[in-house]
Amino acid sequence: MSDTGPLLTLGQPNVGARRESYSSGVVRAVWTVAPAFAVAARPQDLVRRPDEPLWSSVRTPETPLGWIEVQSSRRRALRAIIVKLHRLQNDVWGEKYLALEIQEELLCRITRAERVIQSKRAQVKQLKNELKARNHDRQKVLVIRSAMADQEKIVLSEKGWIVTLKSIGDGIAFIYADRFDLKNFAFHPAPGFITGKRGARLERSILRHTFHLGLVAVLHDLTHTLRHADLTVFHPNRPPMMIEAKSGRGGNFARLQRQMEAMTKISDYLRTDELIEEHGIRRRVEAHNDIVDHGSKVTRLAASLEPGSSIIEEVEPGLHYWLTDWYCPNSSIESTMREFTGRRIMFFQVNQMKQVHQGYLPFVLTLVDADVATRFYAGELFITIILDLDLVTEIMRKNGLDFSVIEDSATFWTVRPLEKPGATNEGLSYIPYHPIGRIAAEFVTLDWLLKSIIHLHRSTTQLYDDIKASPPSIDVMRKIFGL
Repeated sequence: MSDTGPLLTLGQPNVGARRESYSSGVVRAVWTVAPAFAVAARPQDLVRRPDEPLWSSVRTPETPLGWIEVQSSRRRALRAIIVKLHRLQNDVWGEKYLALEIQEELLCRITRAERVIQSKRAQVKQLKNELKARNHDRQKVLVIRSAMADQEKIVLSEKGWIVTLKSIGDGIAFIYADRFDLKNFAFHPAPGFITGKRGARLERSILRHTFHLGLVAVLHDLTHTLRHADLTVFHPNRPPMMIEAKSGRGGNFARLQRQMEAMTKISDYLRTDELIEEHGIRRRVEAHNDIVDHGSKVTRLAASLEPGSSIIEEVEPGLHYWLTDWYCPNSSIESTMREFTGRRIMFFQVNQMKQVHQGYLPFVLTLVDADVATRFYAGELFITIILDLDLVTEIMRKNGLDFSVIEDSATFWTVRPLEKPGATNEGLSYIPYHPIGRIAAEFVTLDWLLKSIIHLHRSTTQLYDDIKASPPSIDVMRKIFGL
């Protein structure tokens, strides 16, 4: 397949009238609400070939977060919120008011952490100005720098706490919406602080009023994934509705227009499963089957993990889950890794995925035990997934495909028909890191992932052949090239 071919993504497309699209609107006052309703390592850093060092990058230590170490009350609060979220997950509409209760608590805790960050940043700025003054002896300079480091450590700790709280907000959104739909809302600049935000009072009023109407709303500032508009309203029998809340005169009209265009673009894509972009046509194809994951298995392994120990299990052929307690000695880690000497494998450092906000199902929903989820977010439980690339190659060849791993930040795996020469791009499909990352971010099964890749490749090939047989119209080509 040439580089200018169509781009296909997995999803749950709108087949016929099976599902409606998101709708959107602007709300200028609460009374107008209608009842309608740690950065992950680069991919190439996770691949180890047989001739490379074995455990140089196997484990990236993650210091338990300061908010867990210092304030046990936060740990108890986190566990209590996760318990409520799991109750909501088990009875989506019967326990819908838990969604409001959780968000109210998230609002209080996030704004409190933001105020601490603002205070500590002001102190750091003051210390920097003090450090610029002359005539300080060496001891004084050391004292000031130590004080700055202490304040910055608190800021980092509060940021980690906010990241964890917003993951719980994501959990509410993913309970009520399809994960493939929500992914499209995640690739947008993250919002700033809630504290001091203009229009925050109106947004909170809309949130509470929506639940008063018997519906469910999610405040986007409490999530990592929902980055368009201000709120999304969910109805049991109608499509979700995005709301852009504007108080007063509505703010900057040009900015509002850009926001509405972005919301409409996503809404149209979810409705038609097709989007014309600068580099071509993006089209969603239906996944071969519903996602299958090992969430219950990894939860069981984590619950059975003894303090200071590690455990490894092959959950399916070619896929190992390796769980390590934070206090496990390095000698035990090296002993475990010797099992994979001489094999071409890939590591997925699951803990780092907590800092990757790209529309993945949050860990608070996949780790179905509140104690396990709390330990994981506290940095006391380290999870590594080991993938046997030789087995992946073998499976692909049985399906008539050649498989390879390329060292590129945008495209990670490639597949092509075995009969096609490797010197050309004909029949070549690029598999980006996002679907592959579901192995670590959502604990999807290897069998589901590989069948999805094979299905996607065949769908792409068929679409490409159809386009060659019947090229796009002049109007479509003009849209693609912006003419």
